[in-house]
Amino acid sequence: MDPSKAEIQAKGHGVYMIQEVIELLEAAGHVCCVTDVKALRYYGAACVSNDWKICVPDSGYLAAMQLIDSEPHKYERVDAPMPQLNSLIHTYSRYRCTQEDRKTLGFYIMPSSEDFLEDLDDNAIERSANNIPYPKLIVFAQNLVSTQKWDRLTELVDGMDLSLEWGQQHLRLGTLSEREVEYARVKMEKYAKSLVRLGRSEPGSISGLRNSGIDKGQKWAQIVSQKQHRAAKHYNAANWETIYRRKGSSDPRLKQDRPV
Repeated sequence: MDPSKAEIQAKGHGVYMIQEVIELLEAAGHVCCVTDVKALRYYGAACVSNDWKICVPDSGYLAAMQLIDSEPHKYERVDAPMPQLNSLIHTYSRYRCTQEDRKTLGFYIMPSSEDFLEDLDDNAIERSANNIPYPKLIVFAQNLVSTQKWDRLTELVDGMDLSLEWGQQHLRLGTLSEREVEYARVKMEKYAKSLVRLGRSEPGSISGLRNSGIDKGQKWAQIVSQKQHRAAKHYNAANWETIYRRKGSSDPRLKQDRPV
């Protein structure tokens, strides 16, 4: 590994590690897509995580895990994290590299139903300059809305400086659809069952999801309207559009040499 790559690995970005994982999955015919914090970084949010979350279609989930497990000289399973709000991440296998200089870097293989309302396909994906697949902006934003990941949506809005009008034009807002209600119900049920298996008795509502009483348009408007308020907590608001975007700055996807 050349010094520049080693330096990026040491900082925990792990883009060269994840390139290898993506290449392995795609060579075997798996559609895959990086989501969550690393996708937010691609879209300009300064989020930090040593873990990469890779979604594959639900139908290919077990085969994708078996593929990773078939490379024990490269990857090994490690303990899952504690349960997190609005996530089943603790139910999925976490992997890390066996190489000594990469052991701080981890990744998950997850079914697309963890982060997507509909199953994953190539039409939902765009690629970074490093050939890492990420959900397209509209797809990413819509699924954060539909799956009620409001904190993540806030990061995306600030990273891309999205407007009220952008959301009204591109997203399905309003009240929860039948599909979104069903998604929330199934997710809450799975979350509750996972806690029972862990010997915990919290009710399913701890998942953070609701299956009624949500106006997605109102949520979008609230998040977008507070962009400069969030920025003003850290910077001179006269110079910043959002906490991540200076006035006049360009689309972060266009910046060169980003480890995404």
